[in-house]
Amino acid sequence: MVEGRLAGLCPRPPAPEEIGPGTLVVLAPAAPPAELRALYRLCARALDVGRHQGREGL
Repeated sequence: MVEGRLAGLCPRPPAPEEIGPGTLVVLAPAAPPAELRALYRLCARALDVGRHQGREGL
């Protein structure tokens, strides 16, 4: 958990059948560790916007 959100680093994105209904997953491109903080902030913002718009899926 990062700032109350489930966050993780994975070697590949999940397949659509691996996420539950009503779930929204936001992905960032692979990046060096020094860039992860900024990418996390962008993903968190994208998640907020997507939820506000009622989006789900990848």
